[in-house]
Amino acid sequence: MLYGISPCDHGQLRIGGCELDVRPFLLGVDVPALAFLATKPELETARRDLAQARQGKPTATALERADYLEIWIDDATPSVDETAVITAANKFLQQYPDSGFTAEVRMKLAEAYFRRQDFANAQTQFELLAQQKPEARLAEKALFFAARSATSG
Repeated sequence: MLYGISPCDHGQLRIGGCELDVRPFLLGVDVPALAFLATKPELETARRDLAQARQGKPTATALERADYLEIWIDDATPSVDETAVITAANKFLQQYPDSGFTAEVRMKLAEAYFRRQDFANAQTQFELLAQQKPEARLAEKALFFAARSATSG
């Protein structure tokens, strides 16, 4: 318990003696963020909750955040290849080219290509990130890995 705040049931906090439902405040979607942000992510619970949140009538902003979260769920899921991450990230970049999450998504895409040892595509994505978002905190890291990709192929 931290400063009189303790977790209750899904999506609720106990502050003092009152229970507060915090689900509406989490990333604009319902409980998926709670499951994903747990100490040991409950990926299937997060995926199920995310699907359930999509069945309602989410706003465009909530859908964007849900698609963003889905990339991280796919990345955290153990897999032989990186197909799910690559597919979700490419779809996100096509659907939301002006998103505030573009730099993080492009970095995740480039990293997936790099782990797959597809160094040409990794280099392209790292370079695009640095060119399109030079002010992003990830730009320097992207340039480093672009060079590393160029020498790894």
